[in-house]
Amino acid sequence: IETGAIAADQANDVQFYFGSVGPILAKRLKIENVGNGTTRNIYTIIHTFPAAGKYNISVTMDNRNDNTLNLNNGLNTNSLNFYVHSILEINASLGTNQTPVLLNPPIDVAAVGVRYIHNPNAYDADGDSLSYKMFVPQQSIGKGNGENIIYQHPNNVAPGNNEAGTSAATFGINAVTGDLIWDAPARAGQYNVAF
Repeated sequence: IETGAIAADQANDVQFYFGSVGPILAKRLKIENVGNGTTRNIYTIIHTFPAAGKYNISVTMDNRNDNTLNLNNGLNTNSLNFYVHSILEINASLGTNQTPVLLNPPIDVAAVGVRYIHNPNAYDADGDSLSYKMFVPQQSIGKGNGENIIYQHPNNVAPGNNEAGTSAATFGINAVTGDLIWDAPARAGQYNVAF
């Protein structure tokens, strides 16, 4: 099983599901270097929905990185696939609406004992207000469906203290600003979160 850069380089296509339709393979159009040894793979697919309604749109990609400490108790994480989904509602009475875009790639590097902050810099072209919440990372179980991975918040892998040393470490996201704050990491390693 390939992981990391090798797996990303081999991901020439991904599987999409549109409601009950799929899998449909989307071919990779482009690889962009976004810094810190990380690339963004760009896939494009065109799909026409048969009617108004709510549709679960999902994508699956094989092979997460190995040794991700807060997934699957840190074991065999390279055998877990990525599964991401969203709900699209097609309803003429709602008018047009665009999906928010996250402008800040999540490629930050934290330091043990130092308060860590990541903000996705979300932008909504319609000017809609945005709200943020944590979500448990998932893996595909087939046919466009997913299930939660064994997960723990990063600060529970190795409990420690906040940067000031005045209380236990905390981890969470600000629902209004989108600031993802870990105050503060206690163990170096790779972690995965979803929001």
